[in-house]
Amino acid sequence: MNWYVCQDGRLTIISEYFDYNLIEYKFLDLWHDDPNGGGRNDISEELLTATNSGLIVSGYLFNDLLSWEPSRQRLLDFLNRDNILWVWTDSDGFWFLNEGKDNIIKIDELVPNNKMCFFIDGNPYQDHWCYRLKNIQILETKYHLTMKQIHRIFNAYTDKINATKDFMMTTINKPIPSKLHRQILWDELNNRPGLIDRGHAVFRKETDPWQGHTSEFHGWKGIYISSDFYLDSWLEIVPETFYQHGHVFTEKNLKPIITKTPFLIVSSKGYLDYLKSLGFQTFHTLIDESYDKQDKIEDRVRLLVDLLEDIIKNGSKSFYQASRDILEHNYSRSCEISGMWQHEMDLVIRRALDRINHD
Repeated sequence: MNWYVCQDGRLTIISEYFDYNLIEYKFLDLWHDDPNGGGRNDISEELLTATNSGLIVSGYLFNDLLSWEPSRQRLLDFLNRDNILWVWTDSDGFWFLNEGKDNIIKIDELVPNNKMCFFIDGNPYQDHWCYRLKNIQILETKYHLTMKQIHRIFNAYTDKINATKDFMMTTINKPIPSKLHRQILWDELNNRPGLIDRGHAVFRKETDPWQGHTSEFHGWKGIYISSDFYLDSWLEIVPETFYQHGHVFTEKNLKPIITKTPFLIVSSKGYLDYLKSLGFQTFHTLIDESYDKQDKIEDRVRLLVDLLEDIIKNGSKSFYQASRDILEHNYSRSCEISGMWQHEMDLVIRRALDRINHD
């Protein structure tokens, strides 16, 4: 099979796998300049006649190809010539799946069976719409890219000794439906008199300056630890990426784990059980975690903030100290996963290739 990998920084994992395993492929740039200015992504001339070939694109590029009828049709023509499309994004593949729901459902009716595969870094609910797709395959990569990336801690120090804040909560205000839980959380925290002042609470726009000390090593500051906030807070409230559809483990929840910080999580229903399935421990022996089992996001947030107030009333420092064994276990488990990560990812790709050969 002839493989084409689009030139996109979001495909590093797959291109590195091909390089390491001596699988030949060709980098392809699908960008076409418009003589009148601008341009767009489209199926290239080389792909118009390709057969027995595989094309690998990111979620961004896939959505772009579907957004324009001519490129969408040329993509379908490509697949109907016994070719394969993989949609792979090194992180946030599950997010792209959900954001592209309408287009994916429509194109599922048109593509040949098992000629398109979506790789996702999350765990959809059992009733998720993706399981009703007839022709498109869904494969879970299980672990988010950040499981490999962010175990380095500024000054290598995590012990909290004289924290001045009961909690921290830092997130970006994105006024889109999939991030509704962040606004609900922020409103609930502010509705409790004096509570917001008990924490390092940041709800900023994407254009606002970053708050908290982070390393300048990487262009994406969000992947790094705000070390001063973590050392000065007894626990963290984590608004994860999703509050519906399913579960995904991202840098948002990994950061309290590797800084050995207790956490309360605003996410999809049952997220704490998902963490347990990955080998982590939660704090159910110390606190009431029934907030995570509520159907409505408003109820999950309300009960979580009730719990936060109870923890503060009973002593946030005491909760932190009582959590130490759990924190040590979770830190060790995160290091295990980080060490396994490359092998697990390689297995996902190998099995996908084997499935092609078997078919």
